Amino acid sequence: MIKIHSIRILRLCVVICFMTAFSVFGQQLVHKSSSRIQKKSNQGIIRCATTENEAKLQAKNPNRLTKSQFENWLAPIIETQKQNNVASKTAITIYTIPVVIHIIHNGDAINTSNSHTSENISDAQAASQITVLNQDYRKIAGTPGFGNTGYKLGVDCLINFVLAKQDPYGVLTTGIEHINLGKEDWSEEEIDALVKPETQWDPKKYLNIWTVKFSVNLLGYAQFPSNSNLGGLNTSGGDANTDGVVISYNAMGTSAVNDGSFELNGNYGMGRTATHEIGHFLGLRHIWGDDDVCSGNNNTTGDYVTDTPDSDTENYVCAVPTPANCIGNDMIENYMDYTNDACLNTFTLGQKARMVAVMTNSIRRKELATSTVATPGFVRTLDAALGTIFYKFSGCNSSFTPSINIENKGTTTLQTANITYSINNSNPQTFIWNGNLAQNTSSLISLPEIPLSSGTNSFSVTINTINNSTDLNNLNNTTSKNITIPSITQLIGDTTPKVTLTLQCDRDGTETTWTIKNSAGITLYNGGPYEDAASSTELKPAITQVFDLPNGDCYTFTINDSYGDGINTNGGLGSYSLKDENDIQFASGSTFLFSETKPFTYGNLSTITFDNSNEIYLYPNPTKDFLNISIPSYIGIPNRYCITNGLGQKIISKQIFKESDLSINISSLSQGIYYIAIEKGDDKKTIQFIKE
Repeated sequence: MIKIHSIRILRLCVVICFMTAFSVFGQQLVHKSSSRIQKKSNQGIIRCATTENEAKLQAKNPNRLTKSQFENWLAPIIETQKQNNVASKTAITIYTIPVVIHIIHNGDAINTSNSHTSENISDAQAASQITVLNQDYRKIAGTPGFGNTGYKLGVDCLINFVLAKQDPYGVLTTGIEHINLGKEDWSEEEIDALVKPETQWDPKKYLNIWTVKFSVNLLGYAQFPSNSNLGGLNTSGGDANTDGVVISYNAMGTSAVNDGSFELNGNYGMGRTATHEIGHFLGLRHIWGDDDVCSGNNNTTGDYVTDTPDSDTENYVCAVPTPANCIGNDMIENYMDYTNDACLNTFTLGQKARMVAVMTNSIRRKELATSTVATPGFVRTLDAALGTIFYKFSGCNSSFTPSINIENKGTTTLQTANITYSINNSNPQTFIWNGNLAQNTSSLISLPEIPLSSGTNSFSVTINTINNSTDLNNLNNTTSKNITIPSITQLIGDTTPKVTLTLQCDRDGTETTWTIKNSAGITLYNGGPYEDAASSTELKPAITQVFDLPNGDCYTFTINDSYGDGINTNGGLGSYSLKDENDIQFASGSTFLFSETKPFTYGNLSTITFDNSNEIYLYPNPTKDFLNISIPSYIGIPNRYCITNGLGQKIISKQIFKESDLSINISSLSQGIYYIAIEKGDDKKTIQFIKE
């Protein structure tokens, strides 16, 4: 790229980290390779998909820890713990877990008693979930969590939950943050790849809970405890940057304390989804053991808990069944069954032993009990913080549009902020934000279009002043991200050039789609999803397609994988290639995340699109000192430019020989409106700019 150009919003681009060994346990559509069918309630709601999701992840990564490996590690710990409890005369230990709740939304106002239909739930609804967790995990008398029905085996698990009072910078917090990510609903794959790593607080100090609107009818999912660095277990555990619990916005909290602002599902509006998923987070399995059989020995199979009755299936209604193949009634009141919220009220002594073993031995669990973030942090009158950077770009342009959250952490209403941003710490630009943010509220800032050279560049943003004064806490004023822009391949062709795509899908063909778009963003060709293969060693035949592309335009080939692991996985070695009409390969790939884009051009665009190209522009505009001309590399460096004033009088005229000539010092010009004519051969493009 010569310079960088326009910003077209495509998708959030962040580094994805997928899990190893007992990672995500959740409610989502089952992966195609799973042998089980996703189970739903009679209302079509997916209560939990722990087993199905683990089967999917195990198929993707055979090195993940198996169920038996986890149990082989956990069983002796529980036994040692029981012996210690018998011999110990010390006081009972209560484990207190600090919680942060990240409310992910699409820019909607926070729900109120007058309007409560969006995923941006109220703080009151979010906080009510903490009340439910303590009722359930502490077996508080007089509450729905007392466990006084059915088997009457409910116990106090000695696990307590509190909202955090310090953010990662030590600043006072409510433990609830509202984050506008500019997207309404999310798949589980997108959450693990995009949302969690970019918004998570230190999982050794906080139990991270995210509330979202799912893209399918799910209630929630969690991540099993990681067991790295513990005796008797492999080091591979769940990734730290995906650790936590995700709950549907309308299953978070309880209608019992609804102040009129709550948005809750009828049968799942008492907060038991979070109780269930945090059970997984602390090492519990479903009450029937996910095996659909009655083994007669729950201590070594099933849910690996002796005092929960053996069962062969889940339950959705609060009616006691007697399974044909099992002895005794199912414990439908157990939090780890699928019955509706009103039915659930029991954790047993055996389940408590598992959770306490995890709290005292498992990485990112044992640290929670000693975390100090539940003590109040400091607060300043003036304190603004920058959050996560997200960005979007188009393959035919070397420019991008970043978005970033700004939050008011101070006690004074935030009305203005002076922000600078730069690429590779050079040529910093200033952006003035104006708004009206009360304490602990945030806003999504969209910065102007930014040119960027192809390759990987460092983009950084810093708050300089707020409310025209010094920010009294500079710990949270700067953030940065590496941004990669693909280079454009220049091809030579005739008037109707041809490009050939050869695509070998991996086993999971239904995950794969692709498009060819022109510079206007119009889809000219597309393909997929395709059929899944029988196995990773019996892949479907490769697909070949030829594209007739008009000469003199820029194109982007984009291949997508809906699961986010590309097409070169344990599901089979897939790949793609693009060849020109001379059978010369100019692009290929296989290992990517959710998508990969390859831009390319055919012919000489300068004689066709120069004078009306929106990819030729000026930045910054308005400007005070320097004016930069952005030209796509496929057009090439122009010959000269000429600046005139509003009366048509020539002010500056210069021949262009090199890329640095595209940066023009206009500091000596008076304030006003000017015009610059950019010439290349017989073509000319005139653009207006403002000198401040």
